Amino acid sequence: MENWSKRSIFSVLFIIGIASIILGACKKSAPKDTGTINEPIRAMDLSFAPLMESYGVSYKDNNKIMPLLQICKNHGINTIRIRLWHSPISYSSSLNEVLSFAKQCKTAGFKFYLDLHYSDTWADPGKQTLPSAWQSCTRLSLLDSVSQYTENVLLQFKSQN
Repeated sequence: MENWSKRSIFSVLFIIGIASIILGACKKSAPKDTGTINEPIRAMDLSFAPLMESYGVSYKDNNKIMPLLQICKNHGINTIRIRLWHSPISYSSSLNEVLSFAKQCKTAGFKFYLDLHYSDTWADPGKQTLPSAWQSCTRLSLLDSVSQYTENVLLQFKSQN
């Protein structure tokens, strides 16, 4: 009986402790209304756009040739997604190309979504190939390389605003 009492007391104290943590984490008041309405995200992946432009591809809207970003803006797109490959074979999706295109997107008034692939080519959850520069890394050096690379990329984007 004594063992049951100790368990009961412990259980009650445990439940009170958890409830206190949960209730303590709740805000006492609702967030203040700032009066602004968050604009819904209407995005496109335009990772291919700089490459297509380098091949001389042009885009039309209502049969009139226009810059692709202008067409996107005219149709309500407000966010552009661009992939970044670590060390691509060509200039396409390289850091320099992505920095340049991101700057164009920002100048045109778009929000920008950077998609780091941590690969030298296309990757998705089912296909992840390490960049060639990281192929011989140990687990610890790979973690360090990923961290340094990510920090370097973000600092370069920050430096160009």
